[in-house]
Amino acid sequence: MSVMKKVMILFAAILAFTAASFAQTSDSQPAPVGAKMEKPQGHKGKGKHMKQAHTHMKKELNLSADQDKRMKEIGNTYKGKIQAIRTDNALSKEQKKAQLQDVQKSHDAEVKGVLSAEQYTKFTDMKKQRRDNMKGHAGKGKRVKTQ
Repeated sequence: MSVMKKVMILFAAILAFTAASFAQTSDSQPAPVGAKMEKPQGHKGKGKHMKQAHTHMKKELNLSADQDKRMKEIGNTYKGKIQAIRTDNALSKEQKKAQLQDVQKSHDAEVKGVLSAEQYTKFTDMKKQRRDNMKGHAGKGKRVKTQ
């Protein structure tokens, strides 16, 4: 065999090996467009945010140890109720909205029983400010469809 043929065969073998090493297996096919990605195990993004929000509320409202404990209990109770409503596929969008509003009213009534009048006023102001901030962020970061 000529040197040129040997070089070509060697080049083809290297190319084939390289291509095979980068080939995807059937397990790692790309996700379909619009499919939701799974969160990595141990992801604590939202939980961390909630702890920071609670710490901020505790500081701003100057909660006592008993108030802090009761506020956490209330939050955990209603968090479960809200999640159950949101994941209930038997409910229509309107039914979910109505039930979530009822849960919010119950939550606020319980919180009002834990906080002083001054703390509750500050609590509602903080909620309103957070809602206004969220409205200001609505739509940011979303892709704009171009033609």
